[in-house]
Amino acid sequence: MLRGSLAEMRTMLIELRPESLIGKPIGELIQTLSEASQTRINCPVHLVIDDEGNPPEDVTIVFYRIAQEAFSNIIKYAEASEVSINLACDKDAVVMIVKDNGRGFKPDQIPPGHIGLNIMTERIDQICGELTIDSKPGQGTQITAKWSELSEDKNHA
Repeated sequence: MLRGSLAEMRTMLIELRPESLIGKPIGELIQTLSEASQTRINCPVHLVIDDEGNPPEDVTIVFYRIAQEAFSNIIKYAEASEVSINLACDKDAVVMIVKDNGRGFKPDQIPPGHIGLNIMTERIDQICGELTIDSKPGQGTQITAKWSELSEDKNHA
């Protein structure tokens, strides 16, 4: 519980000083966010990080913000009993999967005023990445975010 409280405090400091995201390894940021969110999600968060190197700063920040929004949605809506986050990254590619076993929803039927998924999509578009949302009522939700240097180069060509 103490570890979660410390992680939550670090996460709040990041919110108050967003520049503190700069220069931090993406794996460390996601781990801190995961630990801080676990106490609010009120269920286990299984974290797997394969951090072979850091992507560019803008990519790191986008992935942190997507994970943050995913955790926020899990806390507000999912009623999950288990959450996992898998992050694989190096300087040229990042794949992050956030999965819960909660209520799920129909992605094509988001009520007005619920803008979190749109914000995630806008963020991933900024770095020419890809976001997939897989969810069905009663079957949980999986959010997959991908970025690679190659896809960014193709989109700028």
